[in-house]
Amino acid sequence: MVDKKIAAYLVLLWAMAIVFGAHTSGALNDCEQHCMPVCMEIKGATVAGCGTACGQYCQQVQGKIHPGWYN
Repeated sequence: MVDKKIAAYLVLLWAMAIVFGAHTSGALNDCEQHCMPVCMEIKGATVAGCGTACGQYCQQVQGKIHPGWYN
């Protein structure tokens, strides 16, 4: 039987794929890819909420953080 943590992780990935499949650019940039897992660990976080928050965060920090985190 699939471990509950693995199942939860797969559901999270599935949900992220659905939400970001409709993302305007069609793909997450490096910054958003690093932000989403951190955001989703917050109690009560939603994929949609984290998508919005990470997008805004990445716009604010563009050029101010590790260059590999932002395209």
